[in-house]
Amino acid sequence: MHTFRSSASRLLLAGAAPFALLAGSAMAQTAPAAQDAPNVAADENQADIVVVGTAGAGTRRQDAAFAVTSLSSDAIARAAPNSTADLLRTIPGVSAESSGGQNGANIFVRGYPSGGDAQFVTFQLGGVPFFPPSTLSFLENSQLIRLDETVDRVEAVRGGTGSLFSNGQPGLTVNVQQREGGQTLKGFAKLSYTDYDEIRGDAWISGPISEDTTFMVGGYYAQGNGIRDPQFRAEKGGQITANIRHDFDGRGSLLIYGRYLNDHGQWLLPIPVNQDGSKISQYANFDHGTGALAGRDVRVTTNNAGRTVDLADGRGAKLGNLGLSFDYELVDGLSIRERASYMWGTANTIGLVPTDAPMSAAAMATTLGGAGSTVGSLTYASGGGAAAAGTQVMRAGIWDVRKRIDAFVNDMALEFKTGGNTLTGGFYLANYTT
Repeated sequence: MHTFRSSASRLLLAGAAPFALLAGSAMAQTAPAAQDAPNVAADENQADIVVVGTAGAGTRRQDAAFAVTSLSSDAIARAAPNSTADLLRTIPGVSAESSGGQNGANIFVRGYPSGGDAQFVTFQLGGVPFFPPSTLSFLENSQLIRLDETVDRVEAVRGGTGSLFSNGQPGLTVNVQQREGGQTLKGFAKLSYTDYDEIRGDAWISGPISEDTTFMVGGYYAQGNGIRDPQFRAEKGGQITANIRHDFDGRGSLLIYGRYLNDHGQWLLPIPVNQDGSKISQYANFDHGTGALAGRDVRVTTNNAGRTVDLADGRGAKLGNLGLSFDYELVDGLSIRERASYMWGTANTIGLVPTDAPMSAAAMATTLGGAGSTVGSLTYASGGGAAAAGTQVMRAGIWDVRKRIDAFVNDMALEFKTGGNTLTGGFYLANYTT
């Protein structure tokens, strides 16, 4: 599937308000290999203040004594990730396998044994963990975060201080920093279209409210059927982010933000192929590059609990999030830092999960009913009448996993500086349910 994606041509239509700048395509190429990552962001970000994995208000990237990668918004655009998890492939020592679609990726950190999901990867927003458990069944952190033009940069630390100053994460901690407003009114808008019929619009606007207060609001909306077209609208949704920042005469600042995400996509699962040794080829007339198990005829069904299930709901998240970031120098040398986030919503998974390899209907009857069983009747879901016993069939089950989640995370610290030394003490609280 990755090979097909990288060969697909993509077109970009860029339109902007009068105050906006045109941008190059953020979707025109696949992510660079991990060994190229240091060149993507190294030179331009050496002086950036990174927040992730630090005890205080942050440290310069070039002064950090731990393995940290910082990706600016321009570097993210050049990487052109097809999902949030896909961006992590630019981080040395991290691999992401996202063949299931934009949600539900398998993310692996070098040196940590894992059979799938993202057991050693935690995402932060504004310096606090978004949802503290790194992995639950049918839910990993990247499913809850979307990258758009409101993201200013992404920071990632592998191990090291992340075990102390994150949520005890020994693997990978990824921090998403929002774009903030300034004293100049400006904005940006972008429209993109792919040759597999996906259309997406991104926009943001920011500027001053007063001399000490600024704002930013923006987001995206996208829809399409996906690379593997199931003959219905499988990819649909968007996100809106807004924040207000107030500066206290050089002694500190307060950032209050809110986010709303409502986005879902088709959950892609194994498809039938022919295998001859190491050679993989197309099975019958099922296109191995664009074919999907789901289709109009099986889109809506009723499960064993009597609930109507629609495959178009796919896998994704519908979340609200409120947070703040507060830094203030109480007296000379003594500062307080407060980061807090509350997130609530649902993260559901609905998909068509294959059970058996394709076989003739007669063989399936034996599989299901035992030796001597025969096909009683076999009809097409499209209403096309009876099918012969030699017809190729396969079993697939409708999986319907519904999760309601919420999380409150608070990270507070006092920082005292004297001479060339800094003493930091703090309190971390995480309260989450699923």
